[in-house]
Amino acid sequence: MKVKKIRKKGQFKIQQTAFMLLAITLFFILVGLFYFSIRMSSMQKASEELEKKRLSGLLTKLSSNPELKCNEGVMGLDCIDADKAMVLKGKTQYQELFGVSSLIIRKIYPAENLVGVIECSQGNYPNCNQIRVFGESSVSPISVYVALCRKERDSANLDYVYDKCEIGLLMADIKKISGDFA
Repeated sequence: MKVKKIRKKGQFKIQQTAFMLLAITLFFILVGLFYFSIRMSSMQKASEELEKKRLSGLLTKLSSNPELKCNEGVMGLDCIDADKAMVLKGKTQYQELFGVSSLIIRKIYPAENLVGVIECSQGNYPNCNQIRVFGESSVSPISVYVALCRKERDSANLDYVYDKCEIGLLMADIKKISGDFA
């Protein structure tokens, strides 16, 4: 009888140890899952921030692209030629060249008498304040400030053409590349 009690007591201790090992293992698995979920969340935020910085750098480089850049005669400014942007308007083949899904240029100063956003077309240019080069307006575009210049005739002397520069905002959305971190 005494031997059976000792064996039962020993079996009970072995079962307790097995359950404790199982509980500790499950605890560490849960802690590991929690740690990795937090780590993945912070990596995703860092990835999004890095993508925004990359697009901001791309926009800065885009403003000096020959397809959009002003002529050298504009006080040495690194600016966007609004006349060239109007020529590129609607030409979607530049999406691949520029690496963005939408490109919008908005004049922000001087505001003049324009109320709201007036989309530029061949009929109302330059009495407008937004040139949608290509793409749709996006929810959260990345933007940089640029000098926005165009050629204009002097009202007193029609033979005199000068560069009229304003402050603009160059906005773009990055192309979504699925499964690729390029």
